[in-house]
Amino acid sequence: AKESGCYLFSYGLESASPTVIKSMNKKINICQVTEAMDLARRNKVGFSANLIFGDIAETSQTIAESLSFWFGHCQDTFVFLSNLLPYPGSKLYDDCVSRGLIKDKRQYYETIDDQLLNMTQIPDFIYQSWLVTMQSLEKTWLPVKCATSVKAVEDCCNEDWGGKYQGEKMYKVTAVCPYCGESVEYRNSIKDIRGFILGVGCTKCNRKIRINVIGN
Repeated sequence: AKESGCYLFSYGLESASPTVIKSMNKKINICQVTEAMDLARRNKVGFSANLIFGDIAETSQTIAESLSFWFGHCQDTFVFLSNLLPYPGSKLYDDCVSRGLIKDKRQYYETIDDQLLNMTQIPDFIYQSWLVTMQSLEKTWLPVKCATSVKAVEDCCNEDWGGKYQGEKMYKVTAVCPYCGESVEYRNSIKDIRGFILGVGCTKCNRKIRINVIGN
């Protein structure tokens, strides 16, 4: 796959808690996941997946188990944090209807991507705190290893680029990957370069890195 041009595999991980994995009826164990991660690193192929929180078996303990796995094994991989949504036609959706969590089906259909249902046994205020924590981790990319020797210069090659009308400019960003030591370059539209964080994958070893853009 690597020789044919593949640079990333996406896996159906969903949780790192054995309790939640069993509840989701997933036929995997965490040892298999870490083995796949190690294989991807050795072959310089990206590893992508999601940890999805909010299963009916979820507790504060199972959330902590998944986050512990994320901090310990996933900082150089494309494993992202998200919340579970019960889509119509799924058993989870039927359970939410029977439990009274979904009272108006039509209204739910129309706002399905805007709602966060607490399907767990965790009190709402605690569950909301967990979600805020995960959203903050996703937004900042702070746990991700930072690239070095960062340089960003304005790219004037494309004068017709439409973003400039929205107050954005196109930049060429150059950095050194903290894993493989190779120089990598990206083009990205940036409205305010001060404090801008670019979360990307190294184009050489396909591991996740964070670039704190520092300007010219």
